[in-house]
Amino acid sequence: LNWRIDHTHVPLIGVVPDSKDLEKAQISGKLAIQMRRDREKVRNAFEETAQRICGERIPIMSYLPEKKRRKLLYS
Repeated sequence: LNWRIDHTHVPLIGVVPDSKDLEKAQISGKLAIQMRRDREKVRNAFEETAQRICGERIPIMSYLPEKKRRKLLYS
């Protein structure tokens, strides 16, 4: 993930976790909040992105534990 940011020189505004339920919801035209599983993670990701759009400075994927966040960002 980090190399993509460096390569494109485009600031990253947020990360939405990969979820089969989110994909199914998108295909069927449902809202992410209507998902059965992963609802909390996806809600947190969208909320965090909205906060960044509004100018708040918060770390990427702050809704995840530090160890897991580092693994995802730097692998």
